Amino acid sequence: MSDYNKHKQRTAVRHLREYIKEVTENPMLETKILEVGDGLAITKRKGE
Repeated sequence: MSDYNKHKQRTAVRHLREYIKEVTENPMLETKILEVGDGLAITKRKGE
């Protein structure tokens, strides 16, 4: 794997971790993370 591809992968992983942190810690959101394939997250605003 080239250095460029390693950098892209690290960046994608960092962004994914930031997304998961936000949708699981935000009290206005309800999130379910399913272990389907590579993973699936379903998020909705609470009260809807």
